[in-house]
Amino acid sequence: MDEKRNPKTRATVDQLMVKYFNVLDVDTLTKRNYRSKYDNHIMPLLGTTQPARLDTEILDSYYADLRRCRDHCRGQKYIQHRTAVPHQCDEHEGHRCPRNNPEGCRRCRRMCKPHVCRGLGDSTVRQIHWILSGALDRAVVWKWISVKPADHADKPGLPIPNPQPPAVDEVGRLITAAWEEDEDWGSFLSTKPTKGTAATRCAHCAGPTSNAETAQRPSSASNARSLSTTTGN
Repeated sequence: MDEKRNPKTRATVDQLMVKYFNVLDVDTLTKRNYRSKYDNHIMPLLGTTQPARLDTEILDSYYADLRRCRDHCRGQKYIQHRTAVPHQCDEHEGHRCPRNNPEGCRRCRRMCKPHVCRGLGDSTVRQIHWILSGALDRAVVWKWISVKPADHADKPGLPIPNPQPPAVDEVGRLITAAWEEDEDWGSFLSTKPTKGTAATRCAHCAGPTSNAETAQRPSSASNARSLSTTTGN
């Protein structure tokens, strides 16, 4: 059976999201953030669409629109008003100003100006994707749809990790500070910067996890301080 022609329910994405938010178990602030993104970016473009009619092509185009313009202008030119209430777009009447001095003129800053597209950042688009993905997960469980199209959509990738480990002299200062705070802690840390793989050194930061690990600490304060000095150099 073609699910697009014969959907199991004629409910819309808007109705799905209302039910999803009702059962979503997250803290109040997170749910408020989800609702804000839904109100501003999901409902205007997908709210009236049936979940069964969403497919990877539609979601790919949707995410591309979000990256292109956060106001969903679809390429239309218009004046972007600073407020929705009645107002005067240009407050310069009776005042001398070249109308191009936003740094020195408050009226220039408040002028309603032509819309300029600014896309959403990758992080925000990813959040919107996970909101939709979670709702579509529930739609599959509730048997509203059979498959979840969000799994194959072209969502923004995660940022590439850029670790910045401390320099050698910084490690030396850290170990010295640890010694000043607690001799055992300084003794323990002084053996780790030059021991094991990067993953092992990261694990060591959490402290010893067994009696055997504790037993491996150097018992001599002079030996540990010597290692600290070597690392600092």
